[in-house]
Amino acid sequence: MFSLGAIVVLPFVPLITDRLGRRHATALGSLFTIIGASMQTGAKNFGMFVASRLVIGLGVPLSIVAASSLIGELSHPKERAIIGSLFNSSYYIGAIVAAGVTLGTFEMSSNWGWRIPSLLRVVPSALQITFIYLVPESPRWLISKGEGDEAMTILVKYHAEGDETSEFAKAEYVQIEKTLELEKETANMGWTQLVATSGMRRRVLIGAFIGLATQWSGNGLTSYFLSKILDNVGVHSNRTKDLINLGITCWGFLNATVFAFTSARFKRRTVYLACTLSMLGVFTAWTTASARYAITGSQASSRALIV
Repeated sequence: MFSLGAIVVLPFVPLITDRLGRRHATALGSLFTIIGASMQTGAKNFGMFVASRLVIGLGVPLSIVAASSLIGELSHPKERAIIGSLFNSSYYIGAIVAAGVTLGTFEMSSNWGWRIPSLLRVVPSALQITFIYLVPESPRWLISKGEGDEAMTILVKYHAEGDETSEFAKAEYVQIEKTLELEKETANMGWTQLVATSGMRRRVLIGAFIGLATQWSGNGLTSYFLSKILDNVGVHSNRTKDLINLGITCWGFLNATVFAFTSARFKRRTVYLACTLSMLGVFTAWTTASARYAITGSQASSRALIV
């Protein structure tokens, strides 16, 4: 239901972020998440629990898109790639906390074993609402709304060390203006333009495939189906499963952070293809180890899959 909520709200996300601004949209998404997490914590039956997941799904994409846009539009061009990558790797901070909390609550015999993790989901969104307005608004959004003076003030303060005569800040301002003008000129083009020419059809196919391939990268196996996978290789202890989950999450955070700082040094396509081929190799080995355990019961195969 979380995914369904995300799909439902996704077409409206660009409209909301452009109408309300990045900060308001981030706060609105966080508010939906708080409402959904509160419903999940107080769920009296399965229907209420499912409905709460739907509400959370409405809020998370809105916060992610608005916040990532704000980060990208506020960042200095020199650090933009690194900061954008760190935004993605910061997912693991929440995941580590969640894995640690569930490790501590899974043995609780009462309903609070799952209510506590649900309740703690309120905290990050509450912090986001509390502090989002301490962050300046997107200069790009301000210029699009006719607030050019405020946008220029932000660019000067954060990109030019307060130097009002900075040519760099002026060039950024002009570039944003020109980009917005070009977008207005193409605003009346219909969706049919996406498939009007062979070149556009090729771009749409590549873009759609990358999105699909990202979702098929294996993250679902190590999140939604990790418990089943571990059962298949003889790991049945819930505590052991939670420890493995925590370890995987910490390892993911370490790798994501390292790559965030180094990815800008390499070509994007080269990195993408290298990672894709690496995942192919890992999942081939994973499948082989799982099959060998099913056939022979080998503990070495079980350990190989976990590693």
